[in-house]
Amino acid sequence: MGRSFMTRNILLVMKFAPEYVANVLNENFEDAKALLLSPLMAIHYAHLVMLTEQGIISKQDARALRAALDGISLDSVRKVLYDGTYEDLFFYIESLIKQSCDEDVAGRLHTARSRNDIDMTMYRIRQREFIAALASALLDLRGNLLVLAGRHTGTVYGAHTHTQPAQPSTIAHYLLAVIEQLERDTTRLAAAYGSTNYNPLGACAITGTGFPIDRHRTSELLGFSGPT
Repeated sequence: MGRSFMTRNILLVMKFAPEYVANVLNENFEDAKALLLSPLMAIHYAHLVMLTEQGIISKQDARALRAALDGISLDSVRKVLYDGTYEDLFFYIESLIKQSCDEDVAGRLHTARSRNDIDMTMYRIRQREFIAALASALLDLRGNLLVLAGRHTGTVYGAHTHTQPAQPSTIAHYLLAVIEQLERDTTRLAAAYGSTNYNPLGACAITGTGFPIDRHRTSELLGFSGPT
């Protein structure tokens, strides 16, 4: 019970083989820094706001936690090299929070949530960004193809079927067929975004929580359509 946070993590990592630390934990840490750091911080802020509004933590503790979060430099975190003194990015960020405020206060930020729902929420935040970026690129492609088709409404094109010349058409007609296929993909991406954009935060590990949390509030703060 008297061991420090850092000592506990060192002992935890010492259980693993060096190859596991180098090839798994280190790689996971680098991937998390690149992909999940911003979502993780957004989750911390949103959860803190909700806990405070619900009266689950005091305003004094909330101010200390907000100051601790504000003091974390994302650029500095991205430059940190994995050294085995923490299991992953979540515990590294937690160690920074504990350096800035009392350990008991830092622990209150984790009230009514677990690593399970935090992880799923991070993944969904990042996944919806990927879907939105792909949809945006797809719309740009469709727009460019429409412009190109407009230039070739009179350009004759010999359409083929089963490698054999079939019917005369135009380049515009052919391109519009491609555009229609891309339109279907746009519809599919919109559906994928819709199913992704629900918030797991607050579901906790198995059966939820007895704390009076407001999952609709964290969903609103994180840009989700609602809770899962």
